[in-house]
Amino acid sequence: MKKLIIITFITLVVVACNKKVDLSGEIISQTKQVESYNAVSNSSSASIELDSSVGVNEISITGDKTLVDNLEVNNENGQINISNKKSISFNSNNSPLIIKMNNPIFAKSGNCRCRLCCYK
Repeated sequence: MKKLIIITFITLVVVACNKKVDLSGEIISQTKQVESYNAVSNSSSASIELDSSVGVNEISITGDKTLVDNLEVNNENGQINISNKKSISFNSNNSPLIIKMNNPIFAKSGNCRCRLCCYK
């Protein structure tokens, strides 16, 4: 009986902490200017793609308005850090948030550590 109470409590905590977000259904695109960078760290729910149609030192963000508004992008000492402002989860098989960037450093090198161009 004691184990059942503990398991029930843990289950309730996990379910309560897992906040599902309702997507707005409105797809938007934003372009952000960033300073020159040589590294990218992504701890968000977004997929990142290298795209030569995006201007150098620009980041194009496309996705559901709720997710785009929740995205935080900053440049710290030449490293672009991408994260979510609030921890969220959503039901989807594919990432409804795509970030496109263009950096000649990543496109030229065959031994970069960015995990964007070399590990596909």
